[in-house]
Amino acid sequence: MIAAMNVKNVFVYEHIAGGGMADETMPMSLRVEGMAMLSAVIADLADIPGLSVTTTLDERLVDQRPAGAQVTLVRPGELNSMLEQQAGRCDVTIVIAPELEGLLAGLVQRLETVGITTAGSTSAAVALTTDKLETARRLTAAGVPTIPTERLAEPITPPADADLPVVLKPRRGAGSAHTYLITEAAALRPCLNQAREEGLTDEVIRQPFCPGLATSIALLVGPNQTLSLRPTTQRLSNDGRFRYHGGDMPLAPEMDQRAIALGRRAVAAIDGLRGYVGIDMILGDAADGSEDVVVEINPRMTTSYVGHRSMTPENVAEMWLEIAAGVEVEPPEMYNHSVRFTCDGRVRLS
Repeated sequence: MIAAMNVKNVFVYEHIAGGGMADETMPMSLRVEGMAMLSAVIADLADIPGLSVTTTLDERLVDQRPAGAQVTLVRPGELNSMLEQQAGRCDVTIVIAPELEGLLAGLVQRLETVGITTAGSTSAAVALTTDKLETARRLTAAGVPTIPTERLAEPITPPADADLPVVLKPRRGAGSAHTYLITEAAALRPCLNQAREEGLTDEVIRQPFCPGLATSIALLVGPNQTLSLRPTTQRLSNDGRFRYHGGDMPLAPEMDQRAIALGRRAVAAIDGLRGYVGIDMILGDAADGSEDVVVEINPRMTTSYVGHRSMTPENVAEMWLEIAAGVEVEPPEMYNHSVRFTCDGRVRLS
């Protein structure tokens, strides 16, 4: 089917491992997660007959060169002159990058401006979903249940005891960076100060803490079809910082269906989402799903990809490209085993 789409080569750009931080220190956690996603998607793309894959790689990671792709090493100062050049040589580009400080939206817009086709969301959709406050407003207006979200404005008013616990997080961000669970009013100001010391410069939003099962679902979104992959539970740290450690799949069938239904509603509420899209949500205790809420939308490939590719004999990357291009595909066959994956790409089957 890829051949019928006239797609012969794909450029994969993962910002952290791919040279986007060649001029600065690369945090270990970001490097490991970035390499896990880059290696997994390249391995799947390389398995598609007749398709060639190219990528860039920070020269400091040369010993981790991913198999299956033509690799261009990036040295400090080189990326700006080569990104459009590399993408322009290929039929389709996949961009993987965090939403921090508008990074992902800026990269996608940069490629859109010069007419490069990407297999992901539009820059407008990325910019919208990067903004957690505006995303909550958009979902609420569309009737999609989400967590009530408000800007934490100065002067800061501590929450009333009846409103606790609450969660503080950046208005625009990725993962759980600068995110805090506040269980007593006196802790709000110290946590905010700590976030600023850690480098937070964005506005802060406040949300009530919603108990339930932390869940995510990945959907492959195109103009003619939205295909749901298996929902996964999220393993988060219990230190009040919600650090992501990986996930487990599958869920119980009834939880699966609730997550799929809510994920589809969230995607339908935002114009321009395309390709691999992740939806984080909380599944509440009510069996009818009336307490389920969307937490945020990730308009990009997420670490869950490493788990999804182990749940099906189908090639997830191939389905991704086809659906993004408007081709309709059959829902993939799923294995009966369970999968546990970590954010560094390790997968355990049982």
